[in-house]
Amino acid sequence: MIESGWISDEMLQSPLSDNDGHSYYYVPSDSLTDDPTRVLLYTDPALYRGKGGRVGYHDNQSGWLDAPEFDDVLSSLTLPDGTPWAPHLDD
Repeated sequence: MIESGWISDEMLQSPLSDNDGHSYYYVPSDSLTDDPTRVLLYTDPALYRGKGGRVGYHDNQSGWLDAPEFDDVLSSLTLPDGTPWAPHLDD
């Protein structure tokens, strides 16, 4: 999205971030859909110290999810081929 010029990199940096890590994680997809349950991006779980996080969906909606719902959503993320997606666990 940044490389395409749709948004600036500052838009994806949380004021809570130390600028050394990620503020948001993108969930790769073959295409954008209007599916209100398909996650497009989410905040780094470490930013809110286990209290939840923000989630953006394919249908342009976004919002805050309290833990444990946020954790449940993250644990169910997959790539289009069904491979689990959890890059936030690598940091």
